[in-house]
Amino acid sequence: MARSVNDAIVEFLRRPVVSVLGRPGDPSVEQVKDTVTDWVLGVARDAGTREFLVEKLRTTLGAAEDRTWGELLGRVSPERVAEAIVAAARSPEARSVYEDAVDRGLRLVMERPIGRPADLLGEDTAERIRDAIDAPLWGWLQEQIPAVAQQIDVAGRVEQKILEYPMQKVEELVRGVTQRELQLIIYLGYFLGAVIGISLVGIQALT
Repeated sequence: MARSVNDAIVEFLRRPVVSVLGRPGDPSVEQVKDTVTDWVLGVARDAGTREFLVEKLRTTLGAAEDRTWGELLGRVSPERVAEAIVAAARSPEARSVYEDAVDRGLRLVMERPIGRPADLLGEDTAERIRDAIDAPLWGWLQEQIPAVAQQIDVAGRVEQKILEYPMQKVEELVRGVTQRELQLIIYLGYFLGAVIGISLVGIQALT
């Protein structure tokens, strides 16, 4: 009898589920689903079940009342906590929250009036900043200028630039600068020549 019962149990466990319960849509399957659903709803709605769950919840909260968060979370694997946090941070809902927060922050910053900086920093802020950096900055410049000037060959660079400058441009530049003086010298030569010529003619006529 024991062997027969064992064989029957093994044979039952090896049979497909649909051969025992039926296929989806069969009247027997639908009846079982309705029966299980009504039983679960009845148990959930029962006052005794509610009192039992509330009592268990109160007992759990009472036991955890004197414990710390470290003790409560001590049995939880850190890897699972990290995976849960990462999964929550990468979820579409979290991404939507990030985008909404960034959009609100940018909108708040862009719509806020700038105002006058002096209202936020004070009226004497410019003077205090100047007094704070004036002496150190001037001292630093005095220390850096000689070293920089020694490294830069100003005369050589000017000479190189002049040598590289086109001769035609140099002539135009000189002519443009001295044109007025040259014309003045020419006119003065004409005038002096005329005066000397007239004087010689007058002297010869008198003699």
